[in-house]
Amino acid sequence: MIAQVGFLTGQTTQLQLMPVIFRQTTIRGIAVAPRTSFDRMNPFLNQHRIKPVIDKVYAFEDAVQAYEHLSRGAFGKIVIKVAED
Repeated sequence: MIAQVGFLTGQTTQLQLMPVIFRQTTIRGIAVAPRTSFDRMNPFLNQHRIKPVIDKVYAFEDAVQAYEHLSRGAFGKIVIKVAED
């Protein structure tokens, strides 16, 4: 499975199809807004003191449990910390 999250430059590419077919690859496109939207959103969130609801924070070693929690349904965000502060 290949998850393509947005793109930095260009919207076309050359793709060798035989490896994709032989490996039975699934390509999933994930649309995201441009970086400028993200940059405008953050000051708005800070100004209005909007904070995300975090259901639970998991250590990186517990990522499997985090995904299991997510699949069961979560009230808020599930966070996986990749490093200690």
